[in-house]
Amino acid sequence: MDHNRRSFLKKMGYGAGAVAMAPALSGCNFFDTLSKSDVPTDAIPKMVELWEHISSSSIGHEKLGEFIDTFGTRMVGTQPLRDSEEYCINLFGEIGISPVEPWQFKAQVWNRNTCTVEIERKESGVWEPLDVICFARSPDETLISEDSEAELVYVGDFVPDNSISTTYANKVILATGAGGDEKLGRGEKAERFAQHGALALIIINKRDVLNAAGAGIPDSKRAIAIPALNIKKTDGEELRDYLLERGSSPIKIKASITNKNWESKEEINIVAELQGSEKPDEIIVVGGHIDSWDLGPGAVDNGSGCFTIIDIANAFMQIGYQPKRTIHFVLFGAEEQGMMGSEAYIAEMTSRGLRENLKYYVNIDMSGNAKGFNTFGVPEAKQMLDNLGEVIREIYPEYINENRDHMVGFGSDQRSFLVDGVPSLNPYHDMEIGEERLQEIYHTHMDTMDKISVDDVKRHSQIIGTVIMRLCDEPLPRARFSDAELPFYFRKFGKEAELRKKGLWKDEWDHGPAFK
Repeated sequence: MDHNRRSFLKKMGYGAGAVAMAPALSGCNFFDTLSKSDVPTDAIPKMVELWEHISSSSIGHEKLGEFIDTFGTRMVGTQPLRDSEEYCINLFGEIGISPVEPWQFKAQVWNRNTCTVEIERKESGVWEPLDVICFARSPDETLISEDSEAELVYVGDFVPDNSISTTYANKVILATGAGGDEKLGRGEKAERFAQHGALALIIINKRDVLNAAGAGIPDSKRAIAIPALNIKKTDGEELRDYLLERGSSPIKIKASITNKNWESKEEINIVAELQGSEKPDEIIVVGGHIDSWDLGPGAVDNGSGCFTIIDIANAFMQIGYQPKRTIHFVLFGAEEQGMMGSEAYIAEMTSRGLRENLKYYVNIDMSGNAKGFNTFGVPEAKQMLDNLGEVIREIYPEYINENRDHMVGFGSDQRSFLVDGVPSLNPYHDMEIGEERLQEIYHTHMDTMDKISVDDVKRHSQIIGTVIMRLCDEPLPRARFSDAELPFYFRKFGKEAELRKKGLWKDEWDHGPAFK
């Protein structure tokens, strides 16, 4: 059987690298599986060669470590992000991708500066600092002086309704993360309390860590009315208990908070192109964001995704893979603060008259040993991935091949593509650290290089690289969604209200030709 596989690979014209992988298929029903899939026989040698190359010569983990050590956090609007982008542009060039271009765009950017918040301990008369930080989009400057007699109050998960006359004038609110029955975002809660006179909102985290995430308002690109801050679970619960013990006796609070909101700041997307041989006008986009939050270096989110993309691009060049369709490898800027980079990429392609050329998008946001893909409501894509996954399982039996065709959230750059009608795939992972640990480190100082294993990066690159080859070279599982199809598609999966809330529902979807 090994001899048959080696003979097959040699017959297909591939050398020692691909042939060397044949023993790895020993005992597999490789060709039986292949015959039942929609993967052409002549496509397999390059896929096998991809796996062999990444197994022996992956650059993903090594270069990611160098990247994290050199640049650390990459907050949008900061010099470390600009320096890291230059590094990646040069790296794409070194591996032979051409052209590689920085596509400029304007972004509404937020950076944190100082945050000092203190409460008065009545027993000692001492002002005690609280360990809190702002969520993104908190306003530029907030001063709550000692003379203001501002008070701290605990409200649990209560959120005032617009019709309620409750006043929180001169109060700082301590609340749980839940948004009540309305499930409001952090910024929405802050603005609701601001309407009733509150000065600031402090949210108790679910975990014992500070979190650098966004404020969570539908229009996530503008400053909110009052600061939204977060406090560690243990500290927040201790503060809550102290408040409850005090009863009706007020606790004074003071604060000095400064941030920076820019209405317009220049950022870039990095676009590296590998031109297709037969259908160069049809573009498969493989993307992930390069920016991070500022508490930690963002090794998982999303340094790992960026260097999976670079690892795949390098492997394609090293094995001499020539896709039939063109590939855009894109590192997006400003994802964490509202998917602005991917929105700008779509806008730029539209301005160049290339909107219809975008055929499929693969989003890589956090990487580690893919176990399957979300297909965002495209059952044809699920069937394609199920079939291809069986071929992958013959090479890597541990691959779970769990693909889902339901519509999931819009929390990453796939949102920009889906709203524009581009079918999208999103791999989800089975990292060595586990999902619970991943949620603990997400957007925190603990998102560091030690959370990512070499094998996680290799497996992710191998599996996603195989899927990209399939998308580039064979019939696509479905065409772009037309402007007429999109509103029906989003309604089918119950996304209309969410899109309206985020300001992404287009007027023509209500009044366009499809509804006449």
